[in-house]
Amino acid sequence: MKTILKIMVLVAVTIVCCTACKDMDSSYKEYIVPNNGRTYPGKATNPVTYSGFNKAKITWLRGTDANVVKARIFWNNYTESVEVDIPSGVDTVSCLIEPLPEAPYSFIIHTYDAEGNKSVPVEVSCIVYGDQYLSRLLGRRIERAGYYNDGRLYIRWGAADITNGAIATELEYKDAAGNPVQLVIKPTEQVTERSSFEVGSGIRWRTVYVPDSTCLDNYTTDWLTIDHLGRAPEPMSRAGWTGTCDSQQNASNSPAQTLDGIRTTQWHSDPNRAYPHWIAFDMKTVIAVENVILTMRSANPTNTFKNFMIQGSMDGVTWTDYPPADGSQYYNFKPLAEVPQTYTLEDIPEMQYIRIYMFNSNVTASPNNRYAVLAEFEVYGYPVE
Repeated sequence: MKTILKIMVLVAVTIVCCTACKDMDSSYKEYIVPNNGRTYPGKATNPVTYSGFNKAKITWLRGTDANVVKARIFWNNYTESVEVDIPSGVDTVSCLIEPLPEAPYSFIIHTYDAEGNKSVPVEVSCIVYGDQYLSRLLGRRIERAGYYNDGRLYIRWGAADITNGAIATELEYKDAAGNPVQLVIKPTEQVTERSSFEVGSGIRWRTVYVPDSTCLDNYTTDWLTIDHLGRAPEPMSRAGWTGTCDSQQNASNSPAQTLDGIRTTQWHSDPNRAYPHWIAFDMKTVIAVENVILTMRSANPTNTFKNFMIQGSMDGVTWTDYPPADGSQYYNFKPLAEVPQTYTLEDIPEMQYIRIYMFNSNVTASPNNRYAVLAEFEVYGYPVE
């Protein structure tokens, strides 16, 4: 009985397998060389697609089949196609298809011989770009632009949109003689400086994109312009500046020590006086301030202030707060020995007096939490004419 059951199961499996194979043969019958002598030309070999603006390009190797005379490329479920002649003697076949609406595409390639025999299909895909893609591209942002007192051009760039394919920014301006200058700025370049600029003129720029490595075209944003550049921030001379403070440890630890360019000398508040502390400077002229640079001494770098506010004044009496541009309540002074720390003021405010107002210490253990120390104080900006 068991033997009979085994035979019946075997017969059933054989029938199912034969039926499945028959269905599979039927599905692929057109592309399998049968015994009836039907000819299948050599198919497109190693096809490559290239995307473009409302167009696509497809190339492939002709192959060794000398009987192939043409090809037809189909898309949109075989509803659209283009025919390509393939003359003898060529190694690579190329076809540019345009115009095409912006969309992802799947192309089917068939080759043909002179008798009309068709090869097996070869499928390739690519993305065609258009106005919708262009609308998403952003010109690279400029954080600061201006000219130095000696006529040099200064531009500080925001981050380039490398993720979406930004490869360069094209910049145009005039030199001091009025001659047009064109530059290509790399996406990794953060600061651009050039030796000659026509004072009173402006700049314009646009960003170049390539969405993928097989793209036929470069895409550019609209031109952005600044019609008139102002002065660029520079390190301000501290000669003649005078300083005051809420307190100091002794005569050798006065605010003047922060203006001498020596990082081993410092202002030191009275150790017996608690926070808040402040140190202020009369710059003797009105300065448009972009950056304040603070440096801590090498010895005991943690024994100083932590959170602080930058304040400005025209008379040294009424003070205006200039908080961080990122929305934070205070600036933060890190306990780093002899490392200049730069703090940027939004909109480059104008002031003659500048003050650092300190709220607490980097040290929490008594008694070192009471005093503040600063080795160097510097300003980047430009005099207001």
